[in-house]
Amino acid sequence: MRWRLLLENPANGLKLPQQPKGEIRVLTLEQARIFLRSALATPYGPVLAVALTTGMRPSEYLGLKWQESTGRDER
Repeated sequence: MRWRLLLENPANGLKLPQQPKGEIRVLTLEQARIFLRSALATPYGPVLAVALTTGMRPSEYLGLKWQESTGRDER
């Protein structure tokens, strides 16, 4: 279509399939405690703790950069 080789868009009139919407389930307080206790024993514990406690989307918490603190103000 962009190059004007077709007179009509063959995708016009197509109906896209709908994804069924699932029920959102959340952890109970006790389940969250058990999860964090187990997660913190792994190398991924800190990022899993951030994910659980902040409500960030995966693209947000996986994009965080962890930097070592030098203990001084770096302005």
